[in-house]
Amino acid sequence: MTSTVMRGEVRIVEKEGVKHKNPIVIEGLPDVGLVGTIAASYIVERMGYKEIGHIESDLFPPVMVVHEGKSKNPLRIYGDEGLVQRFQNNTATFI
Repeated sequence: MTSTVMRGEVRIVEKEGVKHKNPIVIEGLPDVGLVGTIAASYIVERMGYKEIGHIESDLFPPVMVVHEGKSKNPLRIYGDEGLVQRFQNNTATFI
């Protein structure tokens, strides 16, 4: 039996001026019924968090999300000085 290991780099791209000191991290991932995605969207909107970065890699499928007429990275990071929230918005399954 042989196995293939994908090697690549995952990059966290932060916007300038973002400073954190012992932040709390919340992660919202799509799952059955998209509960994680919906909850993460609600927290971002309700608390007024700004997009502070995103995660990118050649290992990820080539997907973009369109939100309010603007293309967005599907792995976005929102937050402020005390909280960082990772938000995954893609709902498709890739095999």
